Amino acid sequence: MVITDYLVDKMIEKKIISENKEFYIYGLNNGFMIIANFLTALFLSYIVKKTDILLFFLISFIPLRSYCGGFHCKSRFLCYVISNIIIVILLVSQPFFYKNIVILIIISFANFIYLFFTQTEGNQTRCLENFEIIQYTKIKRVALLVILFIGIVLFFTKYFLYSTTLFTSIDLAAILVILEKTLKIKVELTHNIKGT
Repeated sequence: MVITDYLVDKMIEKKIISENKEFYIYGLNNGFMIIANFLTALFLSYIVKKTDILLFFLISFIPLRSYCGGFHCKSRFLCYVISNIIIVILLVSQPFFYKNIVILIIISFANFIYLFFTQTEGNQTRCLENFEIIQYTKIKRVALLVILFIGIVLFFTKYFLYSTTLFTSIDLAAILVILEKTLKIKVELTHNIKGT
């Protein structure tokens, strides 16, 4: 991006940062993409009048996304588009989850068990060292327990709808982990076939 190039050049010129230009450009590009993603999601949730649902979803999904691993798009733009499509689908389908709460709870509990008892792994965009795998897995399990506890408390209060939002964040995290594992298996099978 031209803006990040310009900003990094100015910071180097004013001696705010060191000469490692590519590192800072990468960081700024990621930062801008996260901000753009959040603002777009906020705008879309405002249009469908479900900003509170979005915030509950993000508060529960972001820690899971950070520590569960799972599929990541290789392109930032594709990630931006797919993320916001998923958010719109989740916001619009909220009444469906609400009406089919028993099915949602069964699926979410199965996904909770799956995520809780599997180790966090690296993916196509980031490899993890052994100590990171152990640390990420521990943090993931704590996050899952907290989300489950809050979801159960909300389920038995007048804020019942928000519990479905927390449960869907568990489901989406599990889908992304399963998708990543499936792609790894597919790649390994392809390599094995080509190697024989």
